[in-house]
Amino acid sequence: MLLSPEEFRDALTLRYQFKAQGDKRNCEGCGGRWGLQHALNCKRGGHVGRRHNEVNQAWCDLAELAFASAVGKGEPVVRAEGEVTGRPALYGDFLVRGLWVRQR
Repeated sequence: MLLSPEEFRDALTLRYQFKAQGDKRNCEGCGGRWGLQHALNCKRGGHVGRRHNEVNQAWCDLAELAFASAVGKGEPVVRAEGEVTGRPALYGDFLVRGLWVRQR
């Protein structure tokens, strides 16, 4: 994983629980009081989704290395709409065909 200098400093700050640098007082996404925990958990700031997408892309890249043409990048249906009463449909991030094979 390649980190920019700013991302590297942020990673060290989180790992070793250093005090955050800068004079930021409010969240840019929601306007709430800013802190490390808020930055990690704020749904409106965009960082939660971005981290999810980065991890998702890393897993997808690893799966492509291991299974070459068996990786599908779409939103595979995990559970269809109406399959469970009162529950919405569930979609995955990517699909690896043939990963789970019953042992004999």
